Amino acid sequence: MLITEERMINDMEEWLKKARSMLKEVAVTTDQGLVGLRAEDKSYAENQLENAINMMERLDGELLSIQMLIWDLKKVKGYE
Repeated sequence: MLITEERMINDMEEWLKKARSMLKEVAVTTDQGLVGLRAEDKSYAENQLENAINMMERLDGELLSIQMLIWDLKKVKGYE
């Protein structure tokens, strides 16, 4: 099945929306971890910061998917 340029662009837009949402989650979760540190609730802080790290790893995967679509689109357009 051939993926059209329009489909690639739509996919990239959706993944960018998801990536932005994930980035906001990382910020909130990191902030919660810092609140836990200030309150000296070490286990809560560690958990929240670990969650933030996991979210960043998922975000990296989303961004890689977008990059791969960009490479594919460049091939379709003859830029590579």
